[in-house]
Amino acid sequence: MENKDKLIVLYVYDPLCGWCYGFSPVMKKLYEKYNYIIEFDVISGGMVVGDRIGPLNEKAPYIREAYKVVEQKMGVKFGVNYIDKVLKDGVAIQTSIPASKLLVAFKSLNGNQSVLFAHELQNALYYEGVHPDDMEGLLDSCNTFGVNKEEILSIAKSEQAVKAMNHDFALSSKLGVTGFPTVFFLKGNNINVIARGADSYDNVSNRLEELMKK
Repeated sequence: MENKDKLIVLYVYDPLCGWCYGFSPVMKKLYEKYNYIIEFDVISGGMVVGDRIGPLNEKAPYIREAYKVVEQKMGVKFGVNYIDKVLKDGVAIQTSIPASKLLVAFKSLNGNQSVLFAHELQNALYYEGVHPDDMEGLLDSCNTFGVNKEEILSIAKSEQAVKAMNHDFALSSKLGVTGFPTVFFLKGNNINVIARGADSYDNVSNRLEELMKK
């Protein structure tokens, strides 16, 4: 396929975004249907960085009620470990950094399955209840689709990962993303939004199909 005709779905998410967790099955289904004709990429947006990093009780107590809304609207379930331990204790450090580093490390080794790995990271956080600042614990809980976990971890702890992660954060800003999830469809030189916020599979796939015809 010539570059001018290249089709790309770009998923801008954040590992700590609860609505992204709710939307993750939609992205996974989209990937499974279209990955044979469309290239998929995921970038982290840097939602919880800098002075936003801190204990759940301080930085994000609203999650205790907000997760129920995500469950109701998107049909997902937050895990017992997350609800009964992480939310109840409130001491887990909220930070997007470790999971974002793991994503760029995984992408450097297996970029084709970044949607699936992003899904695994959020499952580790919101279903298994792994703390966001526990990089090793997050990776241990993830299916890495044949990629060596020690290799992922080594890259994730490197300066290379910091640069790649910051590049993704900057790209998210450059694209004008102000909330997560946001999904773009790129066809040649054209770029369109196919999801802004957690939407249904039917809505997103219908928009994608229409744009593919143009």
